[in-house]
Amino acid sequence: MASRIHVEMARCHYRAAESLLRRLDRVLPYQTTGTAHVWAPQVQVNAVLGPGDEGERLAWRFGGDGIFRLPPEARSDVAIALGHRALVEGDHERAAALLRQGLTTGGFLYDPKTAIVADLLEATRAAGGSADQAGALLQIHTSWLPDRGGVRFPALMARCQALTMAPDEADAAFATAAELTAEGYPVDLARTLLAHARMLRGVGRFGDAETLLERASAVFQGEGLSGWVTHVEMLRTTPPRGLGPLLTATERQIVQMALERRTNSEIAQSLYMSKRSVEQHLTRTFRKLGISRKSQLADLDLSFE
Repeated sequence: MASRIHVEMARCHYRAAESLLRRLDRVLPYQTTGTAHVWAPQVQVNAVLGPGDEGERLAWRFGGDGIFRLPPEARSDVAIALGHRALVEGDHERAAALLRQGLTTGGFLYDPKTAIVADLLEATRAAGGSADQAGALLQIHTSWLPDRGGVRFPALMARCQALTMAPDEADAAFATAAELTAEGYPVDLARTLLAHARMLRGVGRFGDAETLLERASAVFQGEGLSGWVTHVEMLRTTPPRGLGPLLTATERQIVQMALERRTNSEIAQSLYMSKRSVEQHLTRTFRKLGISRKSQLADLDLSFE
């Protein structure tokens, strides 16, 4: 039965895996650390389907020093499962650390390594890592990635490549990954749309990002993955970091004055321009930042790092 669970997990058939895990629960005790590699999928299943006692219990048990008392083959699977759980919950730094640990330990009983690397790159970029950092990680693991045939491997590789690119260069790679998974791999499709949307939000392409997020959310809902649905909604309501570089010098000046609660007339007088020019600059600025009024500026991270 354990091998059937791993097959369903590899196919992202989480409902089927959950059903098998519940049947296995009657046979194997949680206290058996030697079967931790069997229970690792439960952490991931509960993360994507929503909170659950089994996933919470395992996350608590193996989330700290307990994981280091496991044999290596079990340690890898639990680390990867906890990393995936952290990714779903939006804790990207923890997700990246756990996924790196799992990839280093070896194992991969139920997740293709290419999918784990894609998760690692997504977590790294979402945590603020650069395209170069993601590229270095992919280079480390590329020689280990087996081509198992079918469309999933090239689709995952296309997503990996997209995550190593600058946002304005990644559209084609994301489109390739989405096209390859459109038939037969709905969860992979939604994950690709989500990763693409996150990158677009980071450069102010909010309209394009929202379209992708709507599609991703619909797929996650259709698959019953409430954990990922919640993740999408959290992303929609979280302002992107470091939007300052999107603005011109004049736009930054106007934004700073607007944050000081100056009126458009006062801003125009200070910058020796017409009130109409200030309004036009604000309109362009709002479009870049994905907002509609001055009061929303205070909610954004406009750092210039």
